[in-house]
Amino acid sequence: MRGFLAVVFVVLAPAAHAASMKIVIRADGCPDAATVARSLSQLLPDRSIVFAPPELSGGAVDLEIRDEGDRYRVRVAGIEKVVSDPERRCVDRAHASAVVVQLVLEPPTVTIAAPVAPVRSTRARPYIDLGASGIVGLAPDLSSGGTQWTGGAQLRLNVGRKWIGGTVGVSGFAPTNPSFGAFHYTLTRVPIDLGVYLGWRRRAVELGGGLGLVLAPLVIRGEELASAQSSTRLEVGVRLRPEARWWVRGWVALTVAITCDVAFRTYALDVNPIGQLGETPRVWTEVQLGVLFRLKKSEQF
Repeated sequence: MRGFLAVVFVVLAPAAHAASMKIVIRADGCPDAATVARSLSQLLPDRSIVFAPPELSGGAVDLEIRDEGDRYRVRVAGIEKVVSDPERRCVDRAHASAVVVQLVLEPPTVTIAAPVAPVRSTRARPYIDLGASGIVGLAPDLSSGGTQWTGGAQLRLNVGRKWIGGTVGVSGFAPTNPSFGAFHYTLTRVPIDLGVYLGWRRRAVELGGGLGLVLAPLVIRGEELASAQSSTRLEVGVRLRPEARWWVRGWVALTVAITCDVAFRTYALDVNPIGQLGETPRVWTEVQLGVLFRLKKSEQF
């Protein structure tokens, strides 16, 4: 009959526990109880361990390790684990047995944290818009008092953050042909504007407006004269541009805008030897229909 070596470990539990916990080890062969005790003391360094006779083991946790040759059996607190070890590595068996005891008596707890909703940055990212528009423009006739109509196109770049940004646009118009009596002229205008844009958006509809400076080179050429004359002027003024947008997608919008350019000064049209035939218009008005592409999206939109 095999002999059993009994060693009782009294482990001091945390203050939350009402009484101490005892572990009684019964082991023979490979591993022996002393080796298992050393492994347990390493895994439970915060416990105080003392030895006591087997008869004082009432109410304790019973740990039995049985050597079965190429395997060994660990039974603790009603849970049994059979481990294969043909090489009979006794120290490894002792450490593995101690790990089983630790997992049974002090199983690890897993806390699953509630998912945290991502916090949106309170700082809005900048946006970049690129737009292209068709234009119908009109201005008073230089001499007849009527209206000169013309068409053209525009490219516009907007850069900003939330509801404010900067805007720059370049337009090109087909030449107009004002007349004075039997004399005809060709007037070509290429306005370039730079200003600020303020916008307010509600779902798919955005209302806004731009205010800025406009520089417009004017090329004026007299026709049907023996000595046709051509001159270039730089018109400087202020531009007011209310605009409405309908965002059909998150990155594309249809736009309509009305532009009013007011020149700071007008230029006389002089033809020798006839003299002054008229003046350039002070007010230019345009209606623009186009499409806008959002190249970089803002947090606001």
